[in-house]
Amino acid sequence: MIRQDAEMPVSRFCMLLGIPRRTYCRRQALDRSGEPVVKGPWPSPSVDAVESLLTDYLLDHPDHGHRRIHALIIADGHATSPSTVLRAIQRIGRGPE
Repeated sequence: MIRQDAEMPVSRFCMLLGIPRRTYCRRQALDRSGEPVVKGPWPSPSVDAVESLLTDYLLDHPDHGHRRIHALIIADGHATSPSTVLRAIQRIGRGPE
């Protein structure tokens, strides 16, 4: 271990890394527990709602990017953000723009 080889106290090591001591200790405890760190997938109801609308727009305008598709969705009266439209397009499989 780097910290132990340098005979450095945890507080000094954390200061050099720029992380709180609590974070360092929590990460060590998680690492020692042997349980895998599982992240996501998180629920995304806004992307789910836009995804159902998106198929018609993508069929009608296959060459438009997410910003233009977003403008069309807004013009039709639906409330969403450009990033939500982009995530929905990526989830459908059309790929990043």
